[in-house]
Amino acid sequence: MSEAATRLVESFQNYIPNLIDTKGIHPAPMVVLLEGDRWELQALDLEFDQIMQHFCTRIIDSDVAAAMVGVDRTTRPGQGTEFADVLTCFLYERADSSILEVRVREQFRYGVINYQHKPRVVRPIDWDNSFWNQQLQRELFQYIPPLVIGRKPVPSK
Repeated sequence: MSEAATRLVESFQNYIPNLIDTKGIHPAPMVVLLEGDRWELQALDLEFDQIMQHFCTRIIDSDVAAAMVGVDRTTRPGQGTEFADVLTCFLYERADSSILEVRVREQFRYGVINYQHKPRVVRPIDWDNSFWNQQLQRELFQYIPPLVIGRKPVPSK
């Protein structure tokens, strides 16, 4: 993970405990890191389809270095979660400009933040939950085509 994405994830994780109430986490939080160390914090009071469309539309901006959005979910047994509630997370990280060919779908990571309201417990992002990683990838791929983007070589300095 790049330094920019690491900073974004840390900011996102620090923000989440402030959003939990008796009904969970709503509106959906989204943090965007732009070139020039500019930040956007968004609260998306939208349905799931609209959240995903907004996220996918926002990340195609050439100024976006990294972005992360969370969607509150209720879990079931067998999903590898600790609590009944999780915040599922989609992380976008723009590929390094020195890479000449980029598979758009490979610029994402998926995770879950296990949490409960009372007593307040918020775990760090679990990037290794196989159930949710597969589920989130399937969901995201409905909005992101399997494109390969070719780039011109960046001259070395």
